[in-house]
Order: sequence, then C-alpha cells, then structure tokens
Amino acid sequence: MYEVILQHRGLGKYKVIRGRDENEVRARAEELKNRWDDQYATILKNENGEETAQILSQAAHDKVSLLQNYLKESLYINYVLNKDEIKQAETRNVPVLQQEEYSTSPNEKDKKYYKKVQRIPNNCLILLYLILIIITTRWLGPIYGYGLSFFASLIGDILILGIILGITGEKTVFAKDLYLQDKETWENECNTVDLKNTEIREKFEEDLKLWQEEKDRNDQEVDDIFEAYHNGEEDGVISIADACLQKLPQITEEQRETSINYNSENKILVVNYFLPTLEEFHKLPKEIRYIKSKEETKTTYYPDSFVKKLYDNLVYKIIFAVVNAIYSGDVMKRIESVVVNGYIDTLDTSLGRQITLCTTSLLVSREAYNELNLELIDPKECFKRLKGLSTIQLPNKIPVKPIMQLNREDKRFVESYGVASNIDGQTNLASMDWQDFENLIRELFEKKFSRHGGECKVTQASRDGGVDAIAFDPDPILGGKIIIQAKRYTNIVGVSAVRDLYGTLINEGASKGILITTSDYGSDAHKFAEGKPLVLINGNNLLQLLEEELQTKAYINISEAKKMLKEMDK
Repeated sequence: MYEVILQHRGLGKYKVIRGRDENEVRARAEELKNRWDDQYATILKNENGEETAQILSQAAHDKVSLLQNYLKESLYINYVLNKDEIKQAETRNVPVLQQEEYSTSPNEKDKKYYKKVQRIPNNCLILLYLILIIITTRWLGPIYGYGLSFFASLIGDILILGIILGITGEKTVFAKDLYLQDKETWENECNTVDLKNTEIREKFEEDLKLWQEEKDRNDQEVDDIFEAYHNGEEDGVISIADACLQKLPQITEEQRETSINYNSENKILVVNYFLPTLEEFHKLPKEIRYIKSKEETKTTYYPDSFVKKLYDNLVYKIIFAVVNAIYSGDVMKRIESVVVNGYIDTLDTSLGRQITLCTTSLLVSREAYNELNLELIDPKECFKRLKGLSTIQLPNKIPVKPIMQLNREDKRFVESYGVASNIDGQTNLASMDWQDFENLIRELFEKKFSRHGGECKVTQASRDGGVDAIAFDPDPILGGKIIIQAKRYTNIVGVSAVRDLYGTLINEGASKGILITTSDYGSDAHKFAEGKPLVLINGNNLLQLLEEELQTKAYINISEAKKMLKEMDK
C-alpha cells in the first residue's frame, strides 16, 4: 500500500492519498496539488483584497489554534477501528457502467413536422399552377376557339416553363419518404451506439472483475489483520496501532513514516514517531492585512519567543496524543505499555548534513494511562511526572537516548530454548555446552527484566566474543538497550574481553554492557570497567542470580570442567 500525504498551508487543506499502485498514487497527488495551487492562486488574484486577506488571516488563526489545542483536538477523534468501514474505504471506487444512449427515434405520426415538410413548394405543384394560370389567362374563353394557334402557344409556354423548372427546380419529397430516410439514419446511428456499448460493457466487465479481485484481497487482508490482532500477534497489533496513529491531526506538510514494534510476550509497544521541527514554524503568520492604497497584502508574524514556547509545549502534546490514540484504539487490551520515542530530522550545522535525533522518550503503562485526565493535564508537567526523557530545551536539538527500542528486523536474533528446567545440583556450569550456557543466561535475564516489562533476545551463535544476547529494559532512568556476553571460561578473564565488550556497547548504541563468566576477572579487567557502564558477573554471582531468579541450583568446579573438556577434545 502506497500513500502520499498532501497539505496546503494557504488553503488549510489536508489529504492522504492511498493506493496499491505507486505511479497512480503519485499522479493523483500531483493532480490534487495542482488543483489546490490553482485555487490558492485564484484567491490571491481576487479583486476583493480585503476579503482575501480575511480568508488568509482566518487560516493562519486556525493553524495556531490547532497547535495550541492539539491534544484536546485529538481527544475528539474516534480511534476504534471498524472492520467493515475499513473494507468500504479500501474499495470505494466501484467501476460504473456508463453506456451511450440512443437518440430520439423518428415518429411517423409526428404530423406537425411532416405536414410542414409537405408544404415545401415542389416542381410538380409549380408546374400545375403555371399551366392553370396560362389556360385561364390566355385560352380560357370560348370566344377564341381551339385552333392550331392555341395548341402552339400552349405547347410553347409549357416547354419554356419545363426548361426553367428543370434547371432551377428540386425533386418532390413526400412526408413518407422523408420519414423513411430519417428512420434509416437513426437505425444506423443505433447500430454504431450498439457497437460502442459492446466495447464499453466488455471493458466494464473486465474492470469489475479486477475490482472484485482487489476487493477480495483487501477484505482478506483486513480480516487477517483483525484476526492477528485478536490473537495478540505482533503484525496485527502493529497494524491496528499504525491505523490509529493515521487518524491524528496533521500539522505539517511533510509526514515521515512511523516505526512501530511490539513484543507479544510482555505486551510492550514501541513507537518511533517523527515530530515537527522548530524550523517548520519559522515565520508563523499572525495577521494578513490588505493595504488598499498600495493594493497589496502585508503579513505580520509571531515573535520567535512565542514560536519557541508554542513548539516546546506542542511536542509534549503530540506525545500524549500518540499514547491516547494507541490505548483508545486497543479495544482488546493487547498493549500493556507504550513507549513513544520522538524523533526529528534536522540539519547538523557542524557537519553540514541532515541527521535524525531522538529528542523525547516516554513510557506509559496502561495503569498509568487510566489514571490520567488528558483534558485537564499540563502535558509538560505530566511528562516529567512519568519520568519521561527530553532535552532541556527542545529547540536546541540535543538528543536523548530512547527508553527502549525493539529492533524486530535484527537478523542476529535466533529462536531460544529453555535450559533451567534441566539443571539441578549435579550440573557443573563450567562444563556445560556453550550454546546451552548462552540460552541459560538469556533465560535468567528474561525472567529478571520481564517483571518490569523488559525482554531478552539471543543472537546468532558465533563463538567469537561478540554479542550473545540483547536485553531491553524499559526503566526510564537506568534501562535501555543492554548488551550481554556470556563466557563459559575455565581461566581468568583478562582486560581484552572487557575492552571488547565496551567497544561492542559503543557500536550498538547500548546504555549498558554485562559480562558473565563461570570463572573470575583479573584486576586489570576490574580497573578498566571502573567508571564505565559495564557490569562484571563472576561464577559466584551467577550461581546466586540463578537461585534468586530461576530457583535453580547448580555448582561450578573449574578443575573438574578442565578435565572434562580436555577429555572431550581428545
């Protein structure tokens, strides 16, 4: 599904154009854009300059009103999705059969028309009239008799009149003949219309078939999405959440695609939502006045201080509007926590290129959301109360680290399996299969983080000292992305392993790194980790964690493990 979002600031209009063909969507968007531009140009050229200025001033006022009341405006929207309405919206452009119609057929009983045609002078009538005139005027009286002179004069007159009428006259047309000619012409026209209508029907039937196929596909997709949502599956929940966010009021011309991820195990939804930038409100119109003496309009703008304050408050309103849209549309309560990471695309003047920054991050549980009265809250104060993260001054473009990110497309993630249930007091962790050991560590931290809505994923087996697991802790202060490396060692872990972990942490953009081993660490390793977001867990700490979190008892015997591993190598 392709979509193009259009907005015209001058007209204050907004439109989302969707379709399955990218070229068609872009063509429709271009056509609408041109139409809006023409409408706006007409307004600007309006002879009534005062009226035009009033229209533009009202549009500017409406825009500022929306920015100031964005959260309240968003609360009036119904975010509950109706499956049937979605199906109708997806397939509303039903093909229509528009055939050509026959013209009015000639009517033989139309006496008014054909009687009028009969009255048209014709050669026969004129000839008869002239003959009668000749007879009555020249040869009528018996006093002249009927001699040769009479017939000679009569024949001469007739010949002269016949020659004249033969050259200048027209053939006689009778009403019946004219009707038959009209009927033949009409029948030919009907045959032509029939041929065209046959082509139109064939094209219509083809279009209707394609439309029905497309409708069936769309209906099935909608059914699949709602079924997946009711089952709590990731794709279904993400699709429903995305549809709810599409209903939010649009305030900028450019709309970036929202990224949404969902963890079905702990029911956490993470939304990476692109916010407007301060630059998009540069020179925000306050009033447009028409100066009659100069026949031109003059625009006054809000001061920068007003715009900065407006923008600062708007960001928090958008964040809570996003949270409300998701929870309001989640009628099946498949989401227990929502994380909204607010991003902006902006210009880094120090590098001279466009960059993407996270400026806000907030986690709101369903329990906390149910306690909020969004009509009365101060969004900025509520954001602080819920321990949201943001820059001190949003317009300064200082990034913050997102509370949580769920990268579902990370190809390193693999299916994990349970190990703890197979471990007992007779299990030596130092001699375990290395892959079982990594999954045990994943299981341990999954249990630890899940109490607070977190999760832990095992990465692809590499045995190269890289990432073994990635955890996501939603705690807004101490949480974030955590890199976990598990080393089933029988020797002391040196500083190189800790240094490698720190390098991985930097590359992954993580907030913390945890290194776990069945043995212990050297003094140089502990010294390197000081002052860094690194946690070193040795064998004794690991046994304690397993007993606390998984109620699992095991033991670690390095000497025994070395002997066993040596025998296995043989």
